[in-house]
Amino acid sequence: MPKYDPGMMPQDSQNNGDPFVKRNKSRKVVGIGSLIAVLAIGGVVAMLFFLFYPEYQNSQIIKNGVETTGVVKSVNETGSTYNDQPQMKIVLDVEGPSGTYEAVTRMIVSFSNLPRLQPGVRAKVFYDPEDLSKVAIESVEWGSAGGVVELSEEDWQEFQEFQKWKEMQRE
Repeated sequence: MPKYDPGMMPQDSQNNGDPFVKRNKSRKVVGIGSLIAVLAIGGVVAMLFFLFYPEYQNSQIIKNGVETTGVVKSVNETGSTYNDQPQMKIVLDVEGPSGTYEAVTRMIVSFSNLPRLQPGVRAKVFYDPEDLSKVAIESVEWGSAGGVVELSEEDWQEFQEFQKWKEMQRE
């Protein structure tokens, strides 16, 4: 009778009748674990690339592009966020070398700046002279879409009362 070895397993259907055949399951486990790790790391790298590449591309266009103006036509969420700040898809009418054309850009916008990105707002835009479809927004003009808010008489009085209350709190 052979000596007992902890790596040996009792007889089963895969050992051809030998009651103490070593199984080599550790290689399969390590192989599957390595595959999962590689896929997970690859997924994280791909996600970071797709999230940050538009921001890198925008910075390069602002650095090397041609300055012009544009008018925001629409602003939509892409579904991606970075530090709880949404990435937005912005459609613009851009003044190019041969007239106005439509272009699309993506950028991460902080929540405090979201109200400024409204249809009709004028923006300082840069475009790549070699590829006019590549544009980046450097800044938007505050209140360029009208910016005037009409208040009812009741809302105006409430606003004035609030201003008075604020002044009293400062004293």
